Amino acid sequence: MKQFAFLLLLLPLLGSCVAAPFVAAAAIGAWTVGEYADRTGSIAVEAPGQDVWLAAKAVAMDHAIEGKELDINDGVRRIEGRLQVTLDNRVQDATVLISILPFTNIDKATEIKVTALQGARGRVEIAQMLAEEIANRL
Repeated sequence: MKQFAFLLLLLPLLGSCVAAPFVAAAAIGAWTVGEYADRTGSIAVEAPGQDVWLAAKAVAMDHAIEGKELDINDGVRRIEGRLQVTLDNRVQDATVLISILPFTNIDKATEIKVTALQGARGRVEIAQMLAEEIANRL
């Protein structure tokens, strides 16, 4: 009977040992999502979509890396490619997606949405800088 009581005391400890790796993995996953999710800069501007699209193309061409081609899709007003920006006095490359999204309720309002990544890391400061540069060109 004493041996059985010892096993009963040991059972909760064994259960926690089995659950510990799953709890640790969930915590690491939640941290990773939070760390790398913030990669978008978005600005709403009061301008026609066509004007914003032309400004976005001009900014993308200014920051394009020589020898790297940009994927410019006029139909959905989206630009994708590697761009080079100067941030904190350092030249940095990033994979960038620029989207021009019209508001459905308002005729002359458009959203500039820029996503920037360096590897798997989101770079919200690069995205925001490019979105602001597009808005300043209007």
